[in-house]
Amino acid sequence: MSTARRNRRAMARQSQKHFKILAELLMGFYEFLEKKDKPDDGQVRKEFIEREECWKRYCTSNQLTEEASLLFNKEVAQSWKNRYAKEFPTGN
Repeated sequence: MSTARRNRRAMARQSQKHFKILAELLMGFYEFLEKKDKPDDGQVRKEFIEREECWKRYCTSNQLTEEASLLFNKEVAQSWKNRYAKEFPTGN
């Protein structure tokens, strides 16, 4: 196996590890939102900030890029947008 191929595979394995951590943080946040006793806006904001900071610390400690540190925020924003569009569709 060539060195380049070996390096690509190693990078792919490392990326999967990082995405797994991100997925765990996101799923925990989504589960928090879906609790039987719905959290109020302050609780949601606090939980979001805590999880986002956790992801940013992870990115810093693993020397990930600035773009990677923004993924948590982007994923939550996209999910929120998709959910909002389903609940309140605009159209004719």
